[in-house]
Amino acid sequence: MNRRKLKLLLSLVASILILGYWGFREPEYQSSGLSSDQADKEIDGFIIGAVSVEYDKQGNPKQELVSKKMTHYPRSDRTLLETPVVLVHRDTKPPVQIKAKEGEIGPGGTEIFLRQEVFMVEQTADGFSLETSYLRLVPDNDYAETNAAVTLRHRSGEMRSKGLKAFLAEDRIQLLNNVRGTHESR
Repeated sequence: MNRRKLKLLLSLVASILILGYWGFREPEYQSSGLSSDQADKEIDGFIIGAVSVEYDKQGNPKQELVSKKMTHYPRSDRTLLETPVVLVHRDTKPPVQIKAKEGEIGPGGTEIFLRQEVFMVEQTADGFSLETSYLRLVPDNDYAETNAAVTLRHRSGEMRSKGLKAFLAEDRIQLLNNVRGTHESR
């Protein structure tokens, strides 16, 4: 074998060994050195103009979430939402749309907490509308609740209360405390 081919072969073997070592070794990550309070504020990703649709087993939309911005915090498994809009589809009833200035998806993604100027509207001409400052939504159970002040409007009047439980699939709302209202017969 001539010298040129030997050098080429040795270069090739050395390159394979170097690349193999570099590709298969465990990467060394340096600790961020952040306090736990600072680490809670570290994000691992965000989405601008987020749209998420969950489907049921028949392929029909079950719920939709649209947010101006979603930011995920891995340490607490929370996702913050800017101007979220949630659309909860119901089997035999019109969907319910819920809007807020801000929101948060809790750990595991089973609850959505909506805050600041929360509006819930049934998507029909005769539907109800609801206004509050805070709402906890459990989309998988078609359930929402709050302990904050609530104003419920419907075509025959308006009711105010402190707290509510909304069973969206059953089309039932339970007002909890200090209920006051007006009713106009039609």
